[in-house]
Amino acid sequence: MQMNQLEYILEVRKAGSISNAAQNLHVSPATISQSISNLEKKYGIKIFNRSRHGTEPTELGKKILEEAYKIKDQLVALEREIELQTTLESKELKIVSHPSPLQSFLPSALANFKKTHPNIDIVLKEHLDITEPINLEEFDIGLVAASPQTWLKLINLYKNDLHFETILQGKLYVCTSKNSSLAFKDSLSPDDLYHHPHAIYTIIKAVYTDIINEYGSLKILLESNNSEIIMKMVCNGLAITILSDLVIKNEPAILSGDTVAIPLVDYERANLTYGFIRSKKRYYSTGARDFLKLLRSTVQTGNY
Repeated sequence: MQMNQLEYILEVRKAGSISNAAQNLHVSPATISQSISNLEKKYGIKIFNRSRHGTEPTELGKKILEEAYKIKDQLVALEREIELQTTLESKELKIVSHPSPLQSFLPSALANFKKTHPNIDIVLKEHLDITEPINLEEFDIGLVAASPQTWLKLINLYKNDLHFETILQGKLYVCTSKNSSLAFKDSLSPDDLYHHPHAIYTIIKAVYTDIINEYGSLKILLESNNSEIIMKMVCNGLAITILSDLVIKNEPAILSGDTVAIPLVDYERANLTYGFIRSKKRYYSTGARDFLKLLRSTVQTGNY
């Protein structure tokens, strides 16, 4: 059955005759009559009994019309959903992110996205732990930085509600002044960290908490969510700090050589997984799909 045939038989039933239906649909009576006759001939059935007094459905026709009304209702619902999603597509892209992506690949990916999707507003929220207590159904995409162990734990806990995808593997580094005795080492373990004061960058606090719980207390100079303050303390030899590879990638003090970044080893959470998550209950918009393609490309090329 073609869509126009569905429309014709429903309108004939509603209008009571082919001529009235033709007038309502702005087509000729012959068009409707021929279309219905073709349908009846194709399936060897009779949908309407025609007379000078009007058009009445047969018993079989009543059953067909009942199903046709259901199909029409479904089509109306589908059209409304398409209109709703089209409106949503053109409005906004909501992202919640761990600070590390915000300091590295996320701005570049968003800038490229705005070039191709200028009419979509971007809404960003920074959060250290985007699985709790934030409701991910409110966001299109969540960006995570976690140890591989934590990443796998999240997948096991939320696999029925969230979609997970790894986009990059990373590592933790110990940053120290170029004049520090540690600067000449190829790698550092937690045991090497105890005789030096630490400036804790707030987004890495969970790492420090874990090291302290496992290896014992450390000397803490200060804690700050300002990376510039942290790096000034390190550059001036007042402290060392632990940072992720993404945070130090474009750090001026590292690039100039005033600060040295040394891999942290012999610590099971020294490796990092960067990935995105999204709620399976939230509509996966075309904008979100396009952004994730750009995000993958940005990370793969390293142009950030």
